[in-house]
This record gives sequence, C-alpha cells and structure tokens, in this order.
Amino acid sequence: MVAVGAEAGGSGGAVVVMAVNAAARTAGQDAAALVELLLHGRGGGSPDLAQGGGLPAGQLPQTLASIPALVVDSARPG
Repeated sequence: MVAVGAEAGGSGGAVVVMAVNAAARTAGQDAAALVELLLHGRGGGSPDLAQGGGLPAGQLPQTLASIPALVVDSARPG
C-alpha cells in the first residue's frame, strides 16, 4: 500500500492518492474506502487506486500520519 499527498497547484488545498497492492486487497483493504474514510467522503476510485481532495494543505502532514491507524481500524472485523 502506498499513499502520496501533495499541495494542489497553489490553491491552498491538498490531494491524496492511495494505491493498494494485491496482498493488501487479499487482506481486505480497499483504496477507495480508505480514501473516503481519510478525507471524510471527499474521494473515490477503484479498490486498487483512489484519490481525493478538499483538504487544507496545512492538514496534509497530520492526515498522512493518520493512515497507519486507519488501516488497522479498517482491518478489524465488525
């Protein structure tokens, strides 16, 4: 699994792109679902590759740092 974030063209906003490999997909991870959770519904794509935006650029470091916990939480049953 790989996630990349970047400031979006000087607009003050940021975008996130996430790719999920076959091993993560087999373990139940879904890139689109993770991006939607990460960005509170502002994103989408396929189970393998997803993107989203609408995030203030200043929140990007904190948002990227929250991904490991998000992945663990999304892997829990129930």
